[in-house]
Amino acid sequence: RIQGEPVLKWEELARGIDWNIVFLFGGGIALGLGLEESGFAAWLADRLAGSLGDNPSSWMIFAVASVLGFALSYAASNTAAALIACPIGATLALGAGISPIPSIIGAALACSISSAIPSTTPPMAIVYSSGYVRIWTMFKVGITSDLIRLGALIVLGPVLIDIIF
Repeated sequence: RIQGEPVLKWEELARGIDWNIVFLFGGGIALGLGLEESGFAAWLADRLAGSLGDNPSSWMIFAVASVLGFALSYAASNTAAALIACPIGATLALGAGISPIPSIIGAALACSISSAIPSTTPPMAIVYSSGYVRIWTMFKVGITSDLIRLGALIVLGPVLIDIIF
């Protein structure tokens, strides 16, 4: 390296970074923040609370928060999904008069489950951008393993959380 010369040149940066992936994750975060700012997250929490009935169990709230986090992570990045799902899970739990910690943990863990499409996690984006894995193959294997992990979270999560807390 010559004194005064940059470590990376713009040409190296432009060539070495897959900008589609950068925009994909940036868009997912923007989408999550947009859903929160637009009032969609509050509207969704109201609808979910109404559909749970008058006296929902802590397991039901845990399951709803987990499924919500899981579903949102397919539309937005894991971080953006957690920004929406965790407060909704907490709101549902507090509205039912129970501790919000289990529902927040369930939502947060569920936001990290998704692996069926490239936009779900950075490793999945890297795998897809390699060109060795087709999107349909990635989806078939990913959705199967995702649903198994979601089921395990919903069944085992409350039990493990009760042991810890």
